[in-house]
Amino acid sequence: MRGREGDLDRAAELGQRSLDAWVPGSRDWDLVNHQHMFGEQMYWMGRLADAGDVMAAITETEADPQSLQARLRSASLRAMVLTSSGRYEEGLALFEQTLQLARKLGRSTMILQNYSTLPLRELFDLHEARRRTEDSIAAISPSPGFTMPKAMAMTDLVQTALLQGDIATAESAWRVQWADSPNTRGWARWLVSGRLAAARAEIDLVTGKKDQAVEWARKTIELSLPVRRLKYEIVGRMLLGRALVELGKVDEAIPELRLAVERADRLGSPSQRWPALAALGRALYASGDDKGAEHALAQAAGIIRVMAAGLASDRAARFLGAERVRDVLRGATKPV
Repeated sequence: MRGREGDLDRAAELGQRSLDAWVPGSRDWDLVNHQHMFGEQMYWMGRLADAGDVMAAITETEADPQSLQARLRSASLRAMVLTSSGRYEEGLALFEQTLQLARKLGRSTMILQNYSTLPLRELFDLHEARRRTEDSIAAISPSPGFTMPKAMAMTDLVQTALLQGDIATAESAWRVQWADSPNTRGWARWLVSGRLAAARAEIDLVTGKKDQAVEWARKTIELSLPVRRLKYEIVGRMLLGRALVELGKVDEAIPELRLAVERADRLGSPSQRWPALAALGRALYASGDDKGAEHALAQAAGIIRVMAAGLASDRAARFLGAERVRDVLRGATKPV
């Protein structure tokens, strides 16, 4: 919850000790909720395999009416782990099954829909991602004690609008949510702040505010490191590298982008690996290292093709048709 230096490592240690000491067959409701929270933490820290194992343990046990909402959310988080690991069709199918079950049981789908927009953005199904986000925002009732769903949905809107090139909406939603950040409670406070910092860097980069983009990219990294948010450390380093290239500081950019590639490989998420390699390739080209640029862009293109090969035909066509993806497949060396 607190998110200070070392807190997430300590929480992971305590969470595992609790699971190891749990008496089998006792306090089933508490166990499911503990497993869910522990699995979320593993996901946030980039430990995708560990998160998947914990979520599978929850979803594969017998249902208990008391723990139903936790089980639904755990199924959605398991779907996120699958898609983040590149198993998109499995993950998207699990999302749809979970949403249908929640509706059948009369349960809220708001948080589940928020989760489901991430892989849609990664595959550039942006119209559907935005529809789900806007539906979630419209369904949220004001609650001073539970601000996480709105904060996450508003941040989803910023990211989707950016991918659509709708800078006006991204800017407006960003300002609303950033102003509301002091009211965000619990872990959502540091989860959302890192995402918003990255979005601000992207907005500044695409609107030509290069120095501000550098500042916000550095802030993204600074916010990510204490809470072990590996994904947003990667995003922050990619943004920092891109902004430095735009400023002509290629020698400073390349080490950041090499770190982004190394961290993305460690995370194991193809949706982070190919953009990191593409950004590195363009920086190497700007430095005069044509051979290195060609190699990095070829690696990025290979990851993209593997992703597309695992998708249904309509999803693959949409993904491969996205401008950012096409640029990599063409071997484009200019920033996009």
